[in-house]
Amino acid sequence: MSGTGTGRARLHLLALVALWLLLTAAGEFLAFTFRFHPEPSSDKGEEIYQAFHILIYLAVPVFAGVVAALAYSVLSFRGRTGDGVPLLGRGAVPAAWLAVTSALALTVMVFPGLIGTARVMGGRPQDALVVEVVGIRWTWLVNYPDLGLREQRELVLPVDRDVEIRVTATDVVHSFWVPRFMLKIDAIPGTVNSVWFRATEEGSHEDDPLLRLQCAELCGTGHGRMAIPVRVVDQDEFEAWAVEQARLQTPTPTPTAQAGQDTGHAQALTLVARNNAFDRKSLTASPGRPVAIVLENRDTGVPHNVSVYRDKDFRQPVFSGELFGGPGSNTYELGVLEHGTYYFRCDVHPDMKGTLTVR
Repeated sequence: MSGTGTGRARLHLLALVALWLLLTAAGEFLAFTFRFHPEPSSDKGEEIYQAFHILIYLAVPVFAGVVAALAYSVLSFRGRTGDGVPLLGRGAVPAAWLAVTSALALTVMVFPGLIGTARVMGGRPQDALVVEVVGIRWTWLVNYPDLGLREQRELVLPVDRDVEIRVTATDVVHSFWVPRFMLKIDAIPGTVNSVWFRATEEGSHEDDPLLRLQCAELCGTGHGRMAIPVRVVDQDEFEAWAVEQARLQTPTPTPTAQAGQDTGHAQALTLVARNNAFDRKSLTASPGRPVAIVLENRDTGVPHNVSVYRDKDFRQPVFSGELFGGPGSNTYELGVLEHGTYYFRCDVHPDMKGTLTVR
């Protein structure tokens, strides 16, 4: 290569390095100032949050180098024809590149890789509150075995207390994910996976939409709706909630009443659940008298319920029925309803729905 060619190559290299340094500085500035994730509200989430940002800081120079090389090549050598000068993999530059990238790869494997994983998965608490979470298409059932609470439709946790979540599923693979906790673990039929952590801030889904238990594994047509609210409260409020839920815990499903007959003084309306569908899309009741819905669940091993809402978007609940598996039946006492149109559904299978007209 001539002296002129060598000088041009050095100028190109210097310009490329300058562009790389500029892009790296800009990228690191954004990485340090812009938050890619919301602040986590769990101790293990803080470890994951830190690991994510360390990886970002290390990835920025590599990404900036690729972008700088592509951009500089397009801008400086556009319009040329033919092959350029061959690049041979010898000398100090390739050796330095191999050494630096190898060191980065090994560093990431050790920290935050192995060290971060040990921090997140290690330190299993001995006196943690055990919560069993079961995924079924398309909802979550929450059990508190130590408190005798079953099939709760909300995940309620005490703040600053160790919690062990035991996750499984009954049908297909789901995934336990609470965005605000920054924790995720698969729910697999026949297998119990555990994760333990401590919620560090109080809050509720009403105030923070990230406090929700969402399925993060594609599981069918209702996947996007497979979420229940999460609430973090102080210890006194948690204990009061547990006492109230124990008081409201419904006993074993009662025998079926006959359609058209009174359940006490209530008018009984019958629904049959078979093959994940209700046999009726509409129910009619008279005003001024209590209403009871008798659900006959003929789907073996499949949980159903009946919940009633004021709006067709199912956001304003009037009554939430207890889930129970088939075959069996349950009678839901709704009380006296005002004139109007209501909407009912199975909360586990939102496509099972219809209208209840009081007139």
